[in-house]
Amino acid sequence: MTVIRLLKMLHDFLGNMRLWCYDSGTTEAVIVFKDDTPNFRIFDSMWIVNISKKDIARLFHNEIFHDDEDTRQAMKFQR
Repeated sequence: MTVIRLLKMLHDFLGNMRLWCYDSGTTEAVIVFKDDTPNFRIFDSMWIVNISKKDIARLFHNEIFHDDEDTRQAMKFQR
Protein backbone atom coordinates (compact mmCIF):
# COMPACT_ATOMS: atom_id res chain seq x y z
CA MET A 1 0.00 0.00 0.00
CA THR A 2 1.58 3.30 -1.05
CA VAL A 3 -1.22 5.76 -0.26
CA ILE A 4 -2.67 6.44 3.16
CA ARG A 5 -6.38 7.11 2.86
CA LEU A 6 -7.48 10.08 4.93
CA LEU A 7 -10.93 11.07 6.06
CA LYS A 8 -12.41 14.02 4.17
CA MET A 9 -12.34 16.94 6.56
CA LEU A 10 -14.21 20.20 6.80
CA HIS A 11 -12.32 23.34 5.79
CA ASP A 12 -12.23 26.76 7.49
CA PHE A 13 -14.63 25.62 10.22
CA LEU A 14 -12.68 26.61 13.32
CA GLY A 15 -13.54 30.32 13.30
CA ASN A 16 -15.70 30.02 16.41
CA MET A 17 -13.48 27.50 18.21
CA ARG A 18 -13.34 27.98 21.99
CA LEU A 19 -10.71 25.36 22.88
CA TRP A 20 -9.57 21.87 22.22
CA CYS A 21 -8.60 19.08 24.58
CA TYR A 22 -7.45 15.49 24.61
CA ASP A 23 -10.04 13.00 25.91
CA SER A 24 -8.13 10.06 27.41
CA GLY A 25 -11.34 8.03 27.73
CA THR A 26 -11.89 7.91 23.97
CA THR A 27 -8.30 8.80 22.86
CA GLU A 28 -9.67 11.63 20.71
CA ALA A 29 -8.96 15.32 20.41
CA VAL A 30 -12.18 17.22 21.04
CA ILE A 31 -12.76 20.69 19.59
CA VAL A 32 -15.29 22.76 21.54
CA PHE A 33 -17.04 25.69 19.85
CA LYS A 34 -18.34 28.96 21.33
CA ASP A 35 -21.89 28.58 20.06
CA ASP A 36 -24.28 25.61 19.93
CA THR A 37 -22.23 23.82 17.27
CA PRO A 38 -21.67 20.22 18.37
CA ASN A 39 -18.16 19.29 19.50
CA PHE A 40 -15.90 17.98 16.76
CA ARG A 41 -13.89 14.85 17.56
CA ILE A 42 -10.64 13.88 15.85
CA PHE A 43 -9.86 10.22 16.39
CA ASP A 44 -6.55 10.07 14.51
CA SER A 45 -3.94 12.85 14.56
CA MET A 46 -3.27 12.19 10.85
CA TRP A 47 -6.71 13.60 10.03
CA ILE A 48 -5.41 17.07 10.90
CA VAL A 49 -3.18 17.16 7.82
CA ASN A 50 -6.32 17.09 5.69
CA ILE A 51 -7.88 20.33 7.01
CA SER A 52 -7.15 23.82 5.70
CA LYS A 53 -3.90 25.65 6.51
CA LYS A 54 -5.92 28.30 8.32
CA ASP A 55 -7.47 25.68 10.62
CA ILE A 56 -4.11 23.98 11.20
CA ALA A 57 -2.63 27.34 12.25
CA ARG A 58 -5.53 27.91 14.66
CA LEU A 59 -5.01 24.50 16.27
CA PHE A 60 -1.25 25.05 16.51
CA HIS A 61 -1.61 28.44 18.20
CA ASN A 62 -4.20 27.20 20.71
CA GLU A 63 -2.59 24.83 23.17
CA ILE A 64 -4.41 21.53 23.60
CA PHE A 65 -5.66 20.88 27.14
CA HIS A 66 -4.75 17.50 28.61
CA ASP A 67 -3.99 15.68 31.84
CA ASP A 68 -0.32 15.34 32.76
CA GLU A 69 -0.31 11.59 32.14
CA ASP A 70 -1.68 12.14 28.61
CA THR A 71 1.01 14.59 27.46
CA ARG A 72 2.64 12.24 24.96
CA GLN A 73 -0.64 11.39 23.21
CA ALA A 74 -1.95 14.97 23.26
CA MET A 75 1.24 16.29 21.71
CA LYS A 76 0.69 14.03 18.69
CA PHE A 77 -2.33 16.20 17.91
CA GLN A 78 -0.66 19.51 18.85
CA ARG A 79 2.42 19.01 16.68
